[in-house]
Amino acid sequence: MVFKPAKALKSYYNLLSAFAGFLFVSLYCILSYYNSFAADDFFYINDVHHAGIIGTMFKYYREWGGRWITCLHANIIYYFSAYKYTIFIYGFITIILFTLSINILLRNVLLKLNINLNKLKLFAFSSLILSFLFFTSFNIPEIWFWNGATASYLYSVIFMTLGFGLILNGKKSFILKTLIFICFFITGGESETYAIVIFLILIFALVLSYRNKLILSLRKDIYIALTGFIISFIITCLAPGNQNRMLFLPHPDILKASLITFKFLANILLHNIIQDSGWYLLFFLIFIRIGYEYRDKFKIINNALHFKLSSALLIIMVFISIFSTVYLLSDYPPGRCTFQITYFIAIYVLFWSIRIGAKIKLNDRFLSFIINGLLLILIVLFLLIIYSQVGIVKKYAKAVDNRKELLEQLRAEKNSKTIDLKSLPASGYLFSSEISTDTNSYLNKNLKHVMNLGFNVKREK
Repeated sequence: MVFKPAKALKSYYNLLSAFAGFLFVSLYCILSYYNSFAADDFFYINDVHHAGIIGTMFKYYREWGGRWITCLHANIIYYFSAYKYTIFIYGFITIILFTLSINILLRNVLLKLNINLNKLKLFAFSSLILSFLFFTSFNIPEIWFWNGATASYLYSVIFMTLGFGLILNGKKSFILKTLIFICFFITGGESETYAIVIFLILIFALVLSYRNKLILSLRKDIYIALTGFIISFIITCLAPGNQNRMLFLPHPDILKASLITFKFLANILLHNIIQDSGWYLLFFLIFIRIGYEYRDKFKIINNALHFKLSSALLIIMVFISIFSTVYLLSDYPPGRCTFQITYFIAIYVLFWSIRIGAKIKLNDRFLSFIINGLLLILIVLFLLIIYSQVGIVKKYAKAVDNRKELLEQLRAEKNSKTIDLKSLPASGYLFSSEISTDTNSYLNKNLKHVMNLGFNVKREK
């Protein structure tokens, strides 16, 4: 029989958390509306318009790298780049798909514990978890709003989440198993460094299925996921372009990569997490309510998953995720490569928030008052952020449009002189499409390339 909690003192927790989630989704959609293409996007847009979606994918598969699904995904967006609402629609699809993926994973995890949440609660918790991931990301503009990067990194996490959520569903459905195959087939053709971690998680889940009766029934679906993943990842690894790309990277050094990884881990702890400690604390306290409300069910979680073991697993997963990138670059990973780390840390925080919530003994009225108060604070913060960001990105988007109109006018006039462009204003959470003061910068060349300009452009010093 499915467990439903006893009615505690009436609170507005569900309504407030759902409204907070709605505000975050609204924030993302607003930012997506004002977003624009930037940096490498311009280079690929030009190629897609000349060689087509498939042709460009094969070109880069042969000449530059194996991320063939990432390339296919991004090329579809680039193909429609001339349309005004392309980026907004893409952003809307992204946030809905990510919310749905978390929703499915959360629902099926909780059903394993015989906890059945209604649709409002599922949306509330899913969107709150998503907002937690957003505000604790190490580089919001690169991870969430640079179109070329979202196709490789953000969507890898989205389909990983959806894939594991579908595996936990456990139903014997051909459509379900096909979707599982597709999800992990996609992750195998996106970021190679993320793929390594996903592969290890699948192997761990498979081994666990032979030792744990609770997930024995999921073994076939795990094999399906592995099959889809391995096929796609082999295609990625066999790309002729991988060898060309390696020529531009430093010679790999395991010892050096290990040292850089440990330094980066220390930097995460001392800088990023401390900097975002307010967000971590706020969401940690809000998620306590989940564990408290369903405390009778969360007590059945195996004590083997204690603090030391879960912490060790977190460190291992974070280390592998960082090391795989550092090993190739011999340097700190770019911000866009760190979202998988944020994801694992968020799961860890959520897990222990729920565990602590299941153990605390407080008066219902007092806990409701505290948590609802925190949700009101979160709502106020979201409203202030929306107000602030709209003002910033609206000004930024207007400047981008003005720059584009100026360049189109100069192109029509067949200008041949180098043009100094005014600097763009701050872009807020968006990834800026600003160029360099150097006409030889790839940023400047890409802009010149995509707009078919017969003159050089640069930013004023």
